[in-house]
Amino acid sequence: MKNKMKATLGNKILFALIPVMIIGLAVMGVILFVTMNKLIKTQLGGQVLKTVESEAININTWLEGNLLEVESIAKTPAARKINNSFDNIDALNTERYKFFTTVYPERVSTIYAARKDAVYHSIKFNDGIYSIHEGSLASRDYFKRILAGESAIVTNPLVSKSTGILSTYAVAGIPGESGGNVGLIGRGIKMDYIQTIIGDLSLGKSGYGMLVDSSGLVIAHPDTNFVMELNLLEAEEASLIDLGKNIMGGESGIFRFTSKGVNSIAFYAPIPISGWGMAVLVSESDFYSSITKLRIT
Repeated sequence: MKNKMKATLGNKILFALIPVMIIGLAVMGVILFVTMNKLIKTQLGGQVLKTVESEAININTWLEGNLLEVESIAKTPAARKINNSFDNIDALNTERYKFFTTVYPERVSTIYAARKDAVYHSIKFNDGIYSIHEGSLASRDYFKRILAGESAIVTNPLVSKSTGILSTYAVAGIPGESGGNVGLIGRGIKMDYIQTIIGDLSLGKSGYGMLVDSSGLVIAHPDTNFVMELNLLEAEEASLIDLGKNIMGGESGIFRFTSKGVNSIAFYAPIPISGWGMAVLVSESDFYSSITKLRIT
């Protein structure tokens, strides 16, 4: 009888504990799910950010290479004689133009040199004949900066005075014998080529790449209506202004924002040589819908 009472009491205790155990397991399951979900999101976001940082480094290194070539030309005897005569540097730049437009026709828009009075010569090629275009850089801010003492610059995109092609310019000062710069050497890089690089970035179904110059102006975007038209720092939406500040902050990171009712994530990284910032943007719903990875084709 006593054993039967003990068994009955034990069953009652067990039955009383079962709901508590079930609730406890359910709570633990929810906590585990939330924790693992957060961990996966964090790890996935970190992987995407590393890929964006790597691509930004590649672009920065490529721009540095362009700048190094221009700097080396600026130190040649042909360049140093520019204020006496354009003849030597025109001859050298013609050979440079032939090389770059043959090997990298999709990248180079112009090759040129300017004296200290802002008069420049660029190389042109029409109907099988190489010729010289003469103009003035007096209105160009980067020319003023070079003459003021900066050694080399990668400019924000500008429309070429000689070709009309939207380009960024790698320019270097020609050092004078007594100090300072006495002119500059420049090479135009077609923005179409850089925009293609950014356009090849994708993430999930809706993600895309974007490039912003040092003023906050969008210079690469899949929607061409934004290119050279939308300045993030002057946008109507406060969230886009904040996005611009983050992209241009000189650091890499992840920024969550809402624009036109869509919650999105931006993975961004700086391009220090030019002061630009690049980002890959994707909607939160797309990013978290499945395990995705950044695809660079």
